[in-house]
Amino acid sequence: MKRVSDSADKMVFHLHPRERMLLQEVLQLYPLVPAGHQKLDRHGLDATLVEGQQLLDEALAEQRQEHRQRVRQFIEDPHTFETVTGGCHLALTRPQMEWLLQVLNDVRVGSWLKLGAPEEEARRKTVPTEDTEPLLYAMDVCAYFQSNLIT
Repeated sequence: MKRVSDSADKMVFHLHPRERMLLQEVLQLYPLVPAGHQKLDRHGLDATLVEGQQLLDEALAEQRQEHRQRVRQFIEDPHTFETVTGGCHLALTRPQMEWLLQVLNDVRVGSWLKLGAPEEEARRKTVPTEDTEPLLYAMDVCAYFQSNLIT
C-alpha cells in the first residue's frame, strides 16, 4: 500500500490485488469489540451510572449498526477500488479515512480481546492454533493498514 497523492480533501492509495483482498477480508470481520465492553466506570456501576451506561450501550450499538452497513457499502461499491495497472486505487476523503481507521481499530482491538488481551511479548510467542490464527492474522493486517493510512 502506497500513498500516491495527497490533497487537502482527499488521499489516494495504491493497493496491490492481495492488499485489496486483505483489506476487504478484515473489514468484513467488523465489529469484533464485544457489545458492553466500553464502561463508564471501570470499578462497577453505582445506581447513578446505570442509566448513563444504558445510553452509552444504545449509542454504541447504533454506531456499530451504521458502521456495519457502511462497511458493506464500502466493499460493494464499484468506485471504492478503481482498477489501475498493478492493482487499484483507493481514494479517501479525510472523514472516510477517520471512519476506516475506527473500523480497523475495532477489528484489531476486538481480535486482541478475543485472544485474552495478551501483552505484546506473550502475543509474539503465541503458537497459532486453528482458533487463534485468524485473530492474530487480523490484528497484524489491521496494524499494517492503520500504519499506512496515517504515515
